[in-house]
Amino acid sequence: MLDPRSLFICKLHAANTRPEGQAGNDVKHLAILARVIPRFLAKLRAVTVPDYDGKEDASRLLLKIEACEAGRGVFTVPLSAEELRLLVQALHQHLK
Repeated sequence: MLDPRSLFICKLHAANTRPEGQAGNDVKHLAILARVIPRFLAKLRAVTVPDYDGKEDASRLLLKIEACEAGRGVFTVPLSAEELRLLVQALHQHLK
C-alpha cells in the first residue's frame, strides 16, 4: 500500500491532467485521502518506524499544496476550503 501522502500527489496530478470531465474519481479520491492523511499521521506519530522520517513526506506534500494554492504550481487542489484547511492543519501539526 502506498503512503497516502504520496498517493495524494499522484491523484492531484491525475485530477489536473486527465481530459475534461474524466477526473471525477480522482477528485473523489483526493477528498477521501484528505480525510485519511490526518489519521495516518496520528498513527505514524504513535509508532516508530526504523530509518523513516515521516516529516519529510509531510513537508513535501505541504509544500506542493501551498505552491498550488499560491498559484506557483500548474495544478489546483480540487478540495473544498474546509477539507483543504483541515489537511493543511494536520500536516503543520505533524511537522511540529
